[in-house]
Parts: sequence; C-alpha cells; structure tokens
Amino acid sequence: MQITLSWTRVVDTAADEGERVTREALWEAMLHKAENPVGYVPAITECRVVERYPDGGYLREAHRGKRILRQRVKPDKAAWRITFRSSDTTDFAEIANQVGETGDGRLTLTLLLTLTEDASAAAAGVSRGYLGS
Repeated sequence: MQITLSWTRVVDTAADEGERVTREALWEAMLHKAENPVGYVPAITECRVVERYPDGGYLREAHRGKRILRQRVKPDKAAWRITFRSSDTTDFAEIANQVGETGDGRLTLTLLLTLTEDASAAAAGVSRGYLGS
C-alpha cells in the first residue's frame, strides 16, 4: 500500500486572458525549479546535477538540512509532468509536478507526493516495525 497526497492550485488568477501565464512559460519555470530548487524550496540549501541521461532526465543531489537526497528527475513534456523519484531512504517514493487546466482554461499546478510503503503504513497506523509494536 502506498499513499499519495496531492494539492492543486490555479496558477493564474488574472481576469484578462491576455495577462494569463502560458503553458510554455509555466513549463519552463518548472524545468528551472527542478534543476535549481534552492530559490523555490526553502528546505533545500544546495543542489547539483550529478548525471544527465539521453531521455532528458538527470540525477540530482539536493541538500535538505544534513540530508543529501538523490533523485532521478524525469521531465515529460508530452504529459506536462516532472517526476522526482528518490533513490535514498526518504519517506517519499515519488514527487511529481503536473500542469493541468480548469474548466475555463486557467492553468493549474498539482503537487503529488507518494509515500514509501513504510511511510504509508505509518501514516495509516499500520504496524510494520515502524510504530514500535
């Protein structure tokens, strides 16, 4: 069992369509944030790309406090989604940023956090050696 939490926000609340953020501009900002999260995510104090892959993805190391998180980042423009898969012992198996749209055409950004099986079990109150029972 894995638990996924998600939050969706409208990106642009401008009333005038000419002032709205474009899907391309939002995508470029998401790509920048993925590679350079320090200015966007206060908990991350340092980040560097360790390896790049032919599919456009890369492996990054991000410093969060005393922890170093190793994440495989995979941008998928066809799906308007960037996925971050952890390769360490964090409680998150996967984080994703997804561009969407409201019924009236406003862009949305959804953050999805998928917990590891152990973290999901702990959140659900199921003992797997995690809760001490």
